[in-house]
Amino acid sequence: MIKLCCESDLDGLINIKGAASTSSMSNCSCNEFDHLFTVTDALNNTTTLERKPDGEVLRINHPDGTSETFTYNELGQVLTHTDGKGQTTQLLRNGRGLPKWRQDAKGQTITYEYDKAIRLVALTNENDATYRFAYDDADRLIEEKRIDNLTRRFSYN
Repeated sequence: MIKLCCESDLDGLINIKGAASTSSMSNCSCNEFDHLFTVTDALNNTTTLERKPDGEVLRINHPDGTSETFTYNELGQVLTHTDGKGQTTQLLRNGRGLPKWRQDAKGQTITYEYDKAIRLVALTNENDATYRFAYDDADRLIEEKRIDNLTRRFSYN
């Protein structure tokens, strides 16, 4: 038997994790488009997913009565995620759809910076500390400069 666990990420994707188990079983149901819409665990607790017609998850209803909600832009990318405690995380995306900044319910912001090749070159956290990244011509990470000024360099064969 397989035990399933569903998790959602900030991009609105539902990840299903399975593990072998001989003592319990989870069941899941999909709609006519093969989109997951219910998961019932071995204790008969059911999580349901409400979706837009194209499959984007609008709401996840958990067995404990809490729910998560999502909003999307016209490209189907997550703009907001409200968790089971009612705390909302917002994402602002650039013209290519990449995250430009992310703000949590406390107002703390993380900003993202990209180069012309659309590689992440800087990430500034809520404490205004910046991580920097450098790449070689093959788009491989070759240097990471952390906020504690520790620099790690990478080489490839």
